[in-house]
Amino acid sequence: MTHLPWADIPLPDPQSVYTYRLADIDHPFEYFWARDRKGEFVFRFKGRFPVDRVGDAPSMSGITVTGEELDGHSYLNLTLEGTESADLFLALCKSLMSATHAVETGNDTAALDIVLTRLRRWQDLLKTGRKGTLGAEAQVGLFGELLILRDVFLSNLDPLEAVCCWTGPLGDEQDFGYSDSLVEVKTTRSTRDQSFRVNSMAQLDTTSGQITVAFQTLGVFENDPPNGISLNQMVEEVKTLLGGSSAAIAELDIRLALSKYESSPEYDQVHFVPVSRRMFSVTDDFPRIEPSEVRHGILRARYDVSVEACLDFELEPSDAIRRILEGTESVHLSPLETSPEDLVLLNESTELEFKSSVRWSYNENKIDKGLEFVIVKSVSAFANTMGGNLVIGVDDNNKVLGLEKDYETLGRDKSRDGFELHLVQLLINAFGTTFCAQNISITFPIVDDREICIVQVRRSKEMLSVEKLDKSGRKSKTYFVRSGNSSRELGVDEIIEYNRSR
Repeated sequence: MTHLPWADIPLPDPQSVYTYRLADIDHPFEYFWARDRKGEFVFRFKGRFPVDRVGDAPSMSGITVTGEELDGHSYLNLTLEGTESADLFLALCKSLMSATHAVETGNDTAALDIVLTRLRRWQDLLKTGRKGTLGAEAQVGLFGELLILRDVFLSNLDPLEAVCCWTGPLGDEQDFGYSDSLVEVKTTRSTRDQSFRVNSMAQLDTTSGQITVAFQTLGVFENDPPNGISLNQMVEEVKTLLGGSSAAIAELDIRLALSKYESSPEYDQVHFVPVSRRMFSVTDDFPRIEPSEVRHGILRARYDVSVEACLDFELEPSDAIRRILEGTESVHLSPLETSPEDLVLLNESTELEFKSSVRWSYNENKIDKGLEFVIVKSVSAFANTMGGNLVIGVDDNNKVLGLEKDYETLGRDKSRDGFELHLVQLLINAFGTTFCAQNISITFPIVDDREICIVQVRRSKEMLSVEKLDKSGRKSKTYFVRSGNSSRELGVDEIIEYNRSR
């Protein structure tokens, strides 16, 4: 529970209007926590400024804004009506102090103008308040924005500067802004269709600056996976990274409040595992609706964009971070990595598939070389779509089986080395040495005391075909793609269309 500074202030005596104390002794301007005769919470700004300018303050539901002159000074008073939104009011007050911290001492009118501007940004939130907890998809979205704040901005900028880049909660079209570079964050569950919603015609409009889209997927669990993080934990992790900077923490609190986040035990019931992140540069040919293309009379539009259609615009992490923080030296962005322990707990998706084995049939309890084609088919489907991970030694129900049965099917070398040699040769025979060297990575982690195999497949520049035997034993070439959580064979007409779109 947030400590409220007004709780330490007694009510004024009958001869006084307020009881108050200085809010921050190190601040260049004088702000006060105060209580009035009714016991209501008051925040006061004292200075030398034209008090009639307070009349420009927005009308705010739940907060009374007044100005007064007393003993040669002017005062701006914010009085909270009731205590229901006291934590939100506290975040507002801290935000006002943070916003004016860098103003030159003595420039009271400039400080007042900043305070009035910030109050206008708060007007809509305080009009509606925060009712209930965030829904499931809102939690996913906020978690995704905090991931970008942590990994992109806090990893490369001063804490206060980094937090101030998070401008979406303040009403900007894009979620983050740094100089002339803008970032729009789209986060979804790993099991959902690989697409994202564009909420307005201006959201991907590069007129206001160059835009990078960060598309992320998360595993969502109602239990606590090994490396899962709840929304509350992510907020606390970000605050820890701020290193005790009161100004940065105040700015973070204002943005969290505007995102309608308030720490709640309900946010500890769901845990998130970051699965993937792709960065796209929004250029002229990027799939989007530009305002200039919209006919007169259309006021608003929302539309969905296929991630696969954006792959030609994908940026490597090193290129993405330099694009976002152009002009900043020594920037870095680490790719998201999902631990094997978490990976085996996820549901199958466009970018993830589980296979019990390469050669051993658990259903028939014998060697089945026909299963090798299933492995080849899965790898080709990943390569022809968006890439992904094929996990061998785990069944469809996330049960870790290990590779021992496959090892026993091998010749002399019944070991991991023999298995890897067999698997690599299987893929080379199907796709060639060059493709395998450039697009395939194989690892053997230990999960639940069993060795499994993860085949990481990168997207192929050209469509991959595989040889398939029909019932008569005749060979023919066919193509597979990922569709949801399965590999689907393309028809003849689809192959032509698919090649045309790549």
